Amino acid sequence: MDDTSCLESSIARQGLIKVNGKNLSLTPLEMQIIALVLAGYTTKEGGERIGISQSSVRHHLRAIIAKLGVANRLELVLFALHNRLIGPVQISPPVTELRLS
Repeated sequence: MDDTSCLESSIARQGLIKVNGKNLSLTPLEMQIIALVLAGYTTKEGGERIGISQSSVRHHLRAIIAKLGVANRLELVLFALHNRLIGPVQISPPVTELRLS
C-alpha cells in the first residue's frame, strides 16, 4: 500500500467531525477527495485515481468546502490538518514527469 492509499484509508475511517460546535458528517467519497487534495492531486488526477470525472470531483469539492465553511483548497488542507482529519502518515504528492528539451 503506497503512502496515498494509507492516507485515504486513514481519512475514510473517520467521517464525523465537529465544526463550530456542530457535528458534521462527511461521506466516504468526500473523505477520499480530501485525502487526494492533501496528497497534492489536481482535480483531474484525483478523478482519474478514484474513477470519477473532473466535474464530479469539482462538485464534491464545492460540497465539502461549503459543508466545512472553508473558502478554498488551501483552507480545506489547513482545516483538515488542524482538526486532525488525517492520521500520522506521510503524504506523497503525485510524481510528475519532467521533460527536458
